[in-house]
Amino acid sequence: MVRFRLEWQNRHAPTRKKTDMRTQTYRRLPDQARRIRELVFMREQGFHDEFDALDDLSTHMLAFADADGLAGGEQGDPARREAIATCRFFPSDPQGRFDAGGRSRQYTIGRLAVLKDHRGNHVGAALLTAAEAAITGHGGERVLLHAQEQAEGFYRSLGYEPTGLRDLDEGCPHMWMSKRLGGGSAGRAEHRQGQEPGRGQGELA
Repeated sequence: MVRFRLEWQNRHAPTRKKTDMRTQTYRRLPDQARRIRELVFMREQGFHDEFDALDDLSTHMLAFADADGLAGGEQGDPARREAIATCRFFPSDPQGRFDAGGRSRQYTIGRLAVLKDHRGNHVGAALLTAAEAAITGHGGERVLLHAQEQAEGFYRSLGYEPTGLRDLDEGCPHMWMSKRLGGGSAGRAEHRQGQEPGRGQGELA
């Protein structure tokens, strides 16, 4: 489990609030992750083909919030706390397709979504950082993601660079981006059209 300490300005009050965010990984799609993706991608953004075969092949990550570091406490069970964000990742070949052997040391991150009430608090950035750390722990050296074009600035701020490929996912403009873990971005020429369905970012934070 990875723990982050987030501090943010309340939009409706001149006070600052601290939140402990913890992440947990799962080999199967958790019910909390399914609920978040349904709320963000299907109800808010209007996607229909949200769940696919890659869900059975991916590692899933959930983020849980403990307001002011109290709810749940240090020894709290993640399943008893509020799940506020999710993403998934899987080993992929240079084209972004699932690679069971992981020979390329590359992973694809997708389905990153944060609940509406928790946006603007850097939760998305913290979750992505946790996913990158988990990938590094599995021996991954490079990350691909299929981002919504409107989230390009968010991903650029975290070290991702466009590969040059753009397409549509259920009519929504998407772009492929990559990052070399441990510093530096991956080259454009390394990636060709992949098959990860995208939903790169369910919020800008």
